[in-house]
Amino acid sequence: MRSRTVNAAHRPDERPFGSFATSSMRGVDAVVSQQATLCGGRFTVADISVGFALMKKEFIGLNAKFSPAVAAYWQSLKERDGFRRAIAKQDSDPNVRSVRKFLKQR
Repeated sequence: MRSRTVNAAHRPDERPFGSFATSSMRGVDAVVSQQATLCGGRFTVADISVGFALMKKEFIGLNAKFSPAVAAYWQSLKERDGFRRAIAKQDSDPNVRSVRKFLKQR
């Protein structure tokens, strides 16, 4: 089995991230194009886990590669009260703000 290495010099539209962003979302797309949540017809830890992955992809600019169903699902997660409260708490932390500022400068 080949191991993947990540080279920080890659742009989001190049390998490995470009193809990974779309291929890793195929399963998510298959489910959320048919239902609002991933498991059991209700919001579960699976939605939190996938939501975190989607948030990371958005942060590095890969959300443009989301299918319409995945984009709508991600938007619905961002509209949840719990998500909004968590982001507000996170954004009030000066350490988080400094990390974001550092990452955006790179």
